[in-house]
Amino acid sequence: MSVHYFDDPDEGPTPATSHPAFRKLCKGAFFYDIGDDFAPFGSDAGADTLASLEDWYRAPRPRKVRTFISELLDGWGFTLPNLRETREAVVLRRLADPSKETEMLEIDGAVIATAFAQLKITGAIDLDVQVLARAALARDAIYVAHARVAYPKWPHAKEKAAAQKKLAAVLAKLG
Repeated sequence: MSVHYFDDPDEGPTPATSHPAFRKLCKGAFFYDIGDDFAPFGSDAGADTLASLEDWYRAPRPRKVRTFISELLDGWGFTLPNLRETREAVVLRRLADPSKETEMLEIDGAVIATAFAQLKITGAIDLDVQVLARAALARDAIYVAHARVAYPKWPHAKEKAAAQKKLAAVLAKLG
């Protein structure tokens, strides 16, 4: 039986309540920050995803974490698009619809948070979840590039791009 690492709900994410593999790969306060919207657990979607995945692991299930993602997003009332989709034209079409833009940002935040939460809790990320997280980061990069053009004075573009680099670097180390 593998050991799972769960946070104290009063403390939130800390190195002490994280798998050693997470601590090794995710260095720095950014990866534990619940106040940074660009950190894996900093947005509402990210924090909710971490807490939900902890609960999911507490009640052992024979299902894959990929199933958790579908159930979580379905529970949030989202119509799931192809989570592997990264073609710029398709992503930009979704950005053209304000309701889809907001939904995709939430979906991508939850997918990324799921990958990092799985690493934090178990010390590994399922391969299919890694693929989905990489696709979510690729879509996220398209959003940032679009935002820089559409909103050239968006003050958070550099901060968001820096966060994407940190997240992508961890996923790259996993293979």
